[in-house]
Amino acid sequence: MMLADERHELIRRELARRGRVEVTAFAAAIGCSQMTIRRDLEALAAAGELQRIRGGAVALAHPAAQTVDAPLGTFGLIVPNSRRYLSRVVRGAVDAAKDAGFQVVIGSSQGSVEEEARQIRHLSALDIDALMLVPTTTDTGAPAPWDELSRVPASVVVIDPASAWAPAQSRADVVAADHRAGARLAVEHLAGRGHERIALLALDAATSTHLGEGYDDALRAHGLDDSAPRVLGTEGRDPEATAERIRLFLDECLATGVRAALVAPDEAGTALIAELRARKLDPRRDLEVISHGDDAAHAGEGLAVVALPARAVGAQAVETCVRRLAQSDPAPPRRVTIAPHLVTRETPASTENRRG
Repeated sequence: MMLADERHELIRRELARRGRVEVTAFAAAIGCSQMTIRRDLEALAAAGELQRIRGGAVALAHPAAQTVDAPLGTFGLIVPNSRRYLSRVVRGAVDAAKDAGFQVVIGSSQGSVEEEARQIRHLSALDIDALMLVPTTTDTGAPAPWDELSRVPASVVVIDPASAWAPAQSRADVVAADHRAGARLAVEHLAGRGHERIALLALDAATSTHLGEGYDDALRAHGLDDSAPRVLGTEGRDPEATAERIRLFLDECLATGVRAALVAPDEAGTALIAELRARKLDPRRDLEVISHGDDAAHAGEGLAVVALPARAVGAQAVETCVRRLAQSDPAPPRRVTIAPHLVTRETPASTENRRG
């Protein structure tokens, strides 16, 4: 166990090297509890060796020592849109950064690879401490964002749903929800309810491949019929075209006698349930729907939902940024996946989803 004098010397070295110490990252780096590091910082502050600030401490000569509430640093975060899932990822990241004493500057690529590249250059010019990115494109051969990211001087964390298609040579860390596991959960639940044929409607291009793989794995594991309707693709920008795809999917399920379906994203699940009700059909008896997303609202109607860990993904991305800042030597990229959970009529929605 490290002695207090040894920890104090390490803190002094960190202050001399970087001008600041973040409790969360420093504690993880030297293998001590955060409470122990906070006590060490209080002792050194009482001795006049440093200035305590939110989330850590700074050297007395550091500009932040003049303002107790000044953040320890700044993280950039770029997202392609304001979809419900991503809005909760952002909230999780902002809350975690605040708890760690950092601030987050948020930009939107607006679904454009050109704007995404511009946002990356803009945030890099702000001298941020780390950059978090939810990519617009799922094409690893596309020039953006990978070329732009390779020129970012700060550490980079790519956020869900890029875990499977970020280039292998990328130096970025990756944090993602496990969409394959989500599909397996849904199929296992429906199989347990007696369904032998389960359809799949996956309209989000970034996750449809992962969902399809998890869906196929579960069908094989349970010996289920694989002839049910299966649609993989993208919603696109035309709401009416998307609505028509959902109507045609429902038509095919009803015509072929399929009575259960996994649907993603959750907005598509909401639209499918609305279409069922518009036709005077029961979304539990005529076609049992499980939505795959972060919105557990349907569970209150007796419908199951695979709830993605949106806030946890955002918080883990920030934790990864903080850990990178505490490392004095380069380390291999980390790839972290976080499992979703099934919300049913018997399982109350998580606090994450109830918060809205």
